[in-house]
Amino acid sequence: MKTKPDANYFDYRQLRCPLSLVRAKLALKQGKKGQYFTFWVLDNSFYTDLKKLAQKYCFEVTSHKEKSEGWLVEIKLLQDSPFSNRKVTGN
Repeated sequence: MKTKPDANYFDYRQLRCPLSLVRAKLALKQGKKGQYFTFWVLDNSFYTDLKKLAQKYCFEVTSHKEKSEGWLVEIKLLQDSPFSNRKVTGN
């Protein structure tokens, strides 16, 4: 995985879903458009849950890699504060 210079790293390997997902949503809520976030988790359901939320909340899962210590999931924000403003469709 190529690391982005403005990446934010969060190690959630000690947490289980849904707590890791809740913490990730709080971190992403503080983000700005174009920022990358990298999350280390043990449970692959974190990735599948984020994939389900990605379009609704305007972010992209850019990388998902299995490592011996868990999963690395990288997110790119497509708008500011994705969980405080839902994507507006139409018009």
